[in-house]
This record gives sequence, C-alpha cells and structure tokens, in this order.
Amino acid sequence: MNKTIIVGSHGTAIGTIINYYDSSFTYEKFVKIQPLMPFVIKAEFKGLVLKEYHVIDLDLF
Repeated sequence: MNKTIIVGSHGTAIGTIINYYDSSFTYEKFVKIQPLMPFVIKAEFKGLVLKEYHVIDLDLF
C-alpha cells in the first residue's frame, strides 16, 4: 500500500530523523544543510527502511 506523508519541521529535527535511518548522514552533512531554510526533503521508504531521500531546493520555485 503506497502512502504519502508530508512532514514539516526544523532542519535539525529532519537531520536527526535522516541520521536515525541513514548513519552516513553525519555532522559534516548536517552542517551543509544549515543554510537551507526551509530544509525540505522527499524521503522514500520500503517498510521501515529509508531507501533514499532528495533535498528539494525551494529557490527553484
């Protein structure tokens, strides 16, 4: 069953969530997202496994 869920939050919270599912999202990567406000991602899961995520650049809109 496919579902779409939209979550909005502070970049630190989203970074923490990404790190929970993907340990390669380190502090160094977190520092790079700090200037992105708001920080928006599209995350794709298979069950409870994060398959991938993409940063959405709102400056394009």
